[in-house]
Amino acid sequence: MAASQLRVNGALAAGVVAQRPGAWSAGVAWGPGVWMATMLVFIGIVSAADLWLTLTYLTTGGMSEGNPVARWVIGLNSVWLLGLFKVGLVAFTCAVLWNARGRRSAQIAGVVGCLMMAWLCVRWHGYTTVIATEVAGLNEITEAPMWVRIEN
Repeated sequence: MAASQLRVNGALAAGVVAQRPGAWSAGVAWGPGVWMATMLVFIGIVSAADLWLTLTYLTTGGMSEGNPVARWVIGLNSVWLLGLFKVGLVAFTCAVLWNARGRRSAQIAGVVGCLMMAWLCVRWHGYTTVIATEVAGLNEITEAPMWVRIEN
């Protein structure tokens, strides 16, 4: 019997690939490429949400930005430039990880990247909650040096 044809409950299950003795998955070999692709999709989705939230806050009153490089790009007052900067960084990082997907260091970096994106989600939740509840003190917040905005 071929590796891609296993008997399940007496019936031939075509397209089932054995991973290790006793384990199988419906046609998906969960090797480094599949794991890396899954991680990169997650990183891409969270990065797109981050870009959307960032642009929303920057164009509707401003926000605090902790990254000095991003703060400098935002200071150039261009939505397109900021979008290009963020998309370019994520695309470059994903390309490097994808090309090195067979290396253990790239797999660890992919996991760390996913953990960082999960932490970013937590930070955005906290940020939106604070901004929604602290509107009364907004004038004091907007005077902080880390506060940035893009004028339309």
